[in-house]
Amino acid sequence: MKILIELPTWIGDTVMATPAIENIISHYNKPEITLVGSFSAIELLKNHPKVIKTKVLDKKYISLYKLAKNLGKFDVFFSFRRNSLRSKLLKLFISSVNKYQHNNNKFPNRHQVEKYNDFINLSLGTNFLAGSLKLDSDNFAKEESNLVENNYLTLGISPGASYGDAKRWYPEEFADVAYKLSNKYNIIIFGGSDEKNIAADIEKFLVDKGVVNYENLVGKTSITEL
Repeated sequence: MKILIELPTWIGDTVMATPAIENIISHYNKPEITLVGSFSAIELLKNHPKVIKTKVLDKKYISLYKLAKNLGKFDVFFSFRRNSLRSKLLKLFISSVNKYQHNNNKFPNRHQVEKYNDFINLSLGTNFLAGSLKLDSDNFAKEESNLVENNYLTLGISPGASYGDAKRWYPEEFADVAYKLSNKYNIIIFGGSDEKNIAADIEKFLVDKGVVNYENLVGKTSITEL
């Protein structure tokens, strides 16, 4: 079963879509998943064992038609994008027996995890429950190799925010949480290259407090260039 999935643009939305995606995978026999979406969304899920191909979407509208034709034919297409014109065009161009487009407004007063899962249930005529959020551990295992006390759980801190600093929590607040939990968790600071300054402020606080079981991965790897 050849399945094309267009992921949400944002990291948080992509994570919240993972229970619905797992339900898609469990519904079909021998699913072969192709993912399209933003770079950050693809990076989160590209190592899933059922994913055979990924493609980062270009923002130019003219590229959508070329992409759709190059991807080939699918048995089913699901888009988790929210009311996007580009996504609607992609759905139009994609060659698929069945096509399903998420509409966030159809599921009011629901958590986003449930909205995505409701979309899949409505599309497939199923009654799946929304399971736990899930990321394949192979994505991040190699990034944790330098941490001490690897028997600890891991706490990830992503201090960045798009569209202005007003949406960001103060670095000292992130650092205070990390410090108070550092006796139970390894700390990973991650994000894009434009978030190095706030990550450095958090790191300085941890160093001043004597915390050693942390790793600052901001801007260092393809996985964390989100």
